[in-house]
Amino acid sequence: MTWPTPQDYNEAIQNPATCFFDEELKVGSVELGAHGIPKSNTGSFASVYSVSCKEAHYAVRCLLHDMPDQQLRYKRLSEAICADSLEYTVDFEYQQQGIRVGDRAFPIVKMAWVSGDNLDEYLRKNHKKKKRMLALQKSFREMLVCLREEGFAHGDLQHGNILVNDDGLRLVDYDGMFVPALSSLQSNEIGHRNFQHPARSYKDFGPYLDNFSAWVIDTGLSCLIEDPELFGKLQIDGEAVLFRASDFSDPLNSKIFYELEKHESELISLSSRRLRTVLSCLPANIPFLSANVPPAEELPRILEERAALKILLEKEQERKKALEQMLRFAEEEARLQEHERLERVAAREASMKEAAMKKLEQERLAKIEHEKPSWLDESTADLLGNDDQENPSPSEGLLVSAADSGGSEKPESAGMQRPGASLPKPLTIEDCSCIFSEEATRRNQQISKELGDFQVEFDGTELRNYGSKSLLLHLTNMKDERALKIYCDDALFDENWMRGLEKTISELPDKCRQYFVETRFIEGAVLSKGRSVSALLSPWINSRSNLHSFLLVNKPDFDYTLLHNFRRMLRTLSLSKLAHGSLEPSNILILDELRLKLVDYDNLYPLRVVPIEDHVSPSYRHPLATGSFYGINIDNFQAWLLDTIILCWSAYRSIWSEFAAERGCLFFHPDDLKNPSGSLLFQRLISNQNYELSRRAVFLKKIIAMEPGKIPPLTDDASPPDI
Repeated sequence: MTWPTPQDYNEAIQNPATCFFDEELKVGSVELGAHGIPKSNTGSFASVYSVSCKEAHYAVRCLLHDMPDQQLRYKRLSEAICADSLEYTVDFEYQQQGIRVGDRAFPIVKMAWVSGDNLDEYLRKNHKKKKRMLALQKSFREMLVCLREEGFAHGDLQHGNILVNDDGLRLVDYDGMFVPALSSLQSNEIGHRNFQHPARSYKDFGPYLDNFSAWVIDTGLSCLIEDPELFGKLQIDGEAVLFRASDFSDPLNSKIFYELEKHESELISLSSRRLRTVLSCLPANIPFLSANVPPAEELPRILEERAALKILLEKEQERKKALEQMLRFAEEEARLQEHERLERVAAREASMKEAAMKKLEQERLAKIEHEKPSWLDESTADLLGNDDQENPSPSEGLLVSAADSGGSEKPESAGMQRPGASLPKPLTIEDCSCIFSEEATRRNQQISKELGDFQVEFDGTELRNYGSKSLLLHLTNMKDERALKIYCDDALFDENWMRGLEKTISELPDKCRQYFVETRFIEGAVLSKGRSVSALLSPWINSRSNLHSFLLVNKPDFDYTLLHNFRRMLRTLSLSKLAHGSLEPSNILILDELRLKLVDYDNLYPLRVVPIEDHVSPSYRHPLATGSFYGINIDNFQAWLLDTIILCWSAYRSIWSEFAAERGCLFFHPDDLKNPSGSLLFQRLISNQNYELSRRAVFLKKIIAMEPGKIPPLTDDASPPDI
């Protein structure tokens, strides 16, 4: 069955007398926020509310998911905690029928309210106060010893579950806690990623669960006590003490491990190296905090890494030698190609000279024909060598190919327009497909001098790239590859617009221009059927994947690099007051090192007055989007959608694999956007145990119902804003 969302609980708990079954809670009052809405602290498993009763103050946990063995698990946890002698735990009561939402009852956890600062708040206030930090570390170590003696493990030791007050430390949130009575079960969570071993799984469930988290927290406290300035230097901004999940997944390339291990303090360096030793153990084999653990350098694993590094260096040297040899071969090949090019140039000049002499001869014969006496009969004219096949009449016009003219002149004749002249009517795809279509027709075409030595790449006799409103030619010569974009509708793509696009891209700051491809306006780039057509010229980006192809082919192991690069690109565009206008995977190219490039600038804001028709494919178009909407917010919906797709691809592989490429689309189907309430994908995301995914899906449903122009931009950390 579908469980209530945080919003459902907010609405129900506004009336304690009718929503609670517990007699004491019925007469209680719920703490409200600034807008009169019940104030809650929502995590992955529950929304927690503060309820004040006549004689007591309670924390009420409203559960967001139906966990396996939930009733049995909470019953045994409650019995164990109520029977222990620990000052660090809080007695609680699990009520199977605790709260009424709609016409159904759902369980709650009722426990005494504990006040105090959570761990990261306490560190922010007191990390420079050495006495308090020493007292905190002592209390933390004593708490671990007491838990161990009881055979308990909290299972999710982290900043938000450790409260610090005048009485000492208190632990809250027992959803993943281990007690001996639960030894036959598996874990129902794997804890906060910034405090857990990367190899921990749901099968890990025992009294050893807190060992790694204890090392992480205690190491952080030791380093801050020794050097409080580390807190600001390492930019600790919440949800951590010092280390994060990325440091655990790749410690040898971690900035934090690097800074600590090169620190002048031997205590800090040794603490960091010991944590790396612990990190090399499997979760069940991690020793208790008080155990004597050697530094990382003494482990065989480090020696193996050094040996592996030596092998890599040897291979790199071999690769460099092979590369140097390849470069020598390439230089020799380049010399041969240059020699062949010079021979072709000489042959071309000879051909041009012959054509010029032939033209002079034709002009001489035309002059003779014009000045011949009236008495000259046809038989006499034949003796003068008049040849109609080689002397076109003035009315036919004269078109000289780049191969014949060398690109040095552009003769004008009847029926032909000068470069830059307006078209008599919009150019069609059929007109464009004639340009360079066959070798035989090139002598009927004229191209600009700048492009005179380029050839067009073909797939058989057809051009390689077509578009609904434009044609993209792939041009190559001996040293370069270019893309020439010809537009088929001068009403939408006039020369002023093309000049403006070139100027806009060239004047962008370097930080923003890195996401664009250099684009130049070429006046009179080609001539087809007597028409002079301008175009846009840019480098040809070859052997690259667009975002759509890249996501389907590559399967990372929790790699957030692409996600961070995407968010950085959107933030840079926003600061530059730019919007792409056609933001979808086919227009985002993935280069080396996961660098991003945007292509197709036909709807770039603020150049376009209104976007052209069908500027975004249905799988990424807002259901309420119309051609009249255009502005700085035009990318906002696509940005949230693509960020969600890349997030699932990066970190939540199971749900990604279930939906991606199975229904003829990358992840979201147009039907998901038209009817999110009836979408299986949205249901799976909203009901996911991970709060980040669930909250994102609820936010997407909200913005699908909003007007496109009012959708907020992608935030810096991609956390959905309140709307």
